[in-house]
Amino acid sequence: MTTDTTVQPRPLPHHLPKDFARPQRLDDALAGAAASVERYIAWLDTIPDDLLHVPVTPGKWSVAEHAHHLVRTSEVFAACMTDRARGRPIVDVPLTLMWPDGRLVAPAPIQPTPGLSRSALQDGLKRAQQELERAARHLQALELHEDPCVPTGIFEPMTAVETAQLVAGHTLHHLRTPHGH
Repeated sequence: MTTDTTVQPRPLPHHLPKDFARPQRLDDALAGAAASVERYIAWLDTIPDDLLHVPVTPGKWSVAEHAHHLVRTSEVFAACMTDRARGRPIVDVPLTLMWPDGRLVAPAPIQPTPGLSRSALQDGLKRAQQELERAARHLQALELHEDPCVPTGIFEPMTAVETAQLVAGHTLHHLRTPHGH
């Protein structure tokens, strides 16, 4: 009899606490997110071309893929805020998967596309941050920025302020130094 010892991710047992969230004005939260994205874009410039598309560690994403994951995450968050501004209900998002070592599995909408150029990634990061800010400010104009509007499979639905705070921290989380660079 053979036992399958393949390790597979399992659904989170519950939403994680929003340890990143704190009372803050939307302007300040958006400024923090923008500063993190600008720092990431500048850091991306320091990565040698020969390392940009090489996995950070074997079997993991490359720096370019981490960058595109950040683009897609902000795009999805901005779209959720736009949906809320249009009066659409929050989508129910199932709990995401987690590996036994605690790493989370990125849901399909925020999975990266490999092979994108540095300039496409940097432009994408700028554009996605602008979309996020525009969507958050639209909610603020509608006085909805303190209402939950961004569902994730990781945290309970987030407000616009919490979303900007998460983007700030998430962006810095993905600053990785490849191969001893």
